[in-house]
Amino acid sequence: MGLDTNRDSSLWKDRVVVEVNVAILYSFQSMHVTISDHHTAAESFMKHFENEQRIRGGCPADWVWIVPPISGSLTPVYHQEMLNYFLKPSYEYQVEPWKTHTWKKDREKSKQLGDRPKRKFVLHSNLSCFIVLITSSIYLSMFNQIYPKLFIFIYLSIYLSIYLSIYLSM
Repeated sequence: MGLDTNRDSSLWKDRVVVEVNVAILYSFQSMHVTISDHHTAAESFMKHFENEQRIRGGCPADWVWIVPPISGSLTPVYHQEMLNYFLKPSYEYQVEPWKTHTWKKDREKSKQLGDRPKRKFVLHSNLSCFIVLITSSIYLSMFNQIYPKLFIFIYLSIYLSIYLSIYLSM
């Protein structure tokens, strides 16, 4: 490329990074694979950001992840203030299953050693719950059969169901 690599002031590293980006974009486009450059992605994000601000009054975003690593200050996202917060419910990363999974061979070993699972004792040890379901709909009263069965395994539960008949006269 004929770059002067002896001096940092020649900005040879910057030119290399830009040329690598150009080469990657070209290789994707020549194979008809969709890819977007960081300027287009920043413009697209700003449209999304403004739409979320208008509709919901906010848009959680992590500035560090949104601003591109090269030419960041040339994009509109660079000068945009962002709040990084989490909405619930949301999809979260799963804990590595190999760290939490009980393997079949481990279960067989515990059976051979006579270890009985202590789940019921642990779940019932200190947790108590009082559930009151008040409904004016017969449809919702179907939960009368579901909730007690669901919570009995988790809590020492006392379940009270109240069905209200509401008649509105005009």
